[in-house]
Amino acid sequence: TVVVIVATDKDDGSNAMLTYQITAGNLANKFAINSTSGVLTLAQSLDFESTTNYSLTVTVTDGGSPPMSSTIDILITVTDANDQTPVFIKTPYNAHFLENTTVSTRLFTVTATDVDTQQNYGEISYSFASATASLWGSVFSINATTGTITLQQELDYEQTK
Repeated sequence: TVVVIVATDKDDGSNAMLTYQITAGNLANKFAINSTSGVLTLAQSLDFESTTNYSLTVTVTDGGSPPMSSTIDILITVTDANDQTPVFIKTPYNAHFLENTTVSTRLFTVTATDVDTQQNYGEISYSFASATASLWGSVFSINATTGTITLQQELDYEQTK
């Protein structure tokens, strides 16, 4: 349930029977309304990255003859969820450096983006996959915030080729 719309009618009998309908703003039929209860629900999932708000008009009509009606505008604001996967700017990353590269040298930086916008949702934390960490974690380190890969110990080409 998104919202319950409640209207009243002072008529009696069938003249007081109310019918609700969305009469404007229901882009791509994202919302549905129960015509007798006024309960507005989602008919489809919403995506903050494509649409951040919806402006609906709901009309309620009584059972009289002629029927009487009233409208209300409803603004629905969509909030972001952490639903997007970070994406590396470039893949694969290839780096070449000499075996006599000094320990603590910054070798290169990996970069990813995340289109989620809420605070903390779009923040990226870098780390090596467990298999990479077990093989190379003592040789290389990655800065969790910047993605910079640093040499942690001396290299020996003949040993690692």
